[in-house]
Amino acid sequence: MIVALATVIGAFQEIRLWSVLGVMLISVVWLFSVYSFRQLAKAKFHVIKKLEAKLPFAAFDAEEEERKKRPRIDLTHLEMAVPVLVFLLCLVILCLNRQP
Repeated sequence: MIVALATVIGAFQEIRLWSVLGVMLISVVWLFSVYSFRQLAKAKFHVIKKLEAKLPFAAFDAEEEERKKRPRIDLTHLEMAVPVLVFLLCLVILCLNRQP
């Protein structure tokens, strides 16, 4: 009975370890995805600005000027912080649950 219980506990700890490692992998993929979309958005706005140069009114430039009046954190910076925090939390969990 005790051996079976120890086996179940060992299996549970192994599942927990793999779960934490899986979450860490997902957070790394998440971070790279957000970074990739950020680069894509920058490229799109660069193209829009080129098109806007040929128009009588530059709406995106006007929007950017208004936005500069009220400083704020870019959304992608916040979006990139979340997977980093999740990864660090998983790292702390792994370090705290180490077997002696």
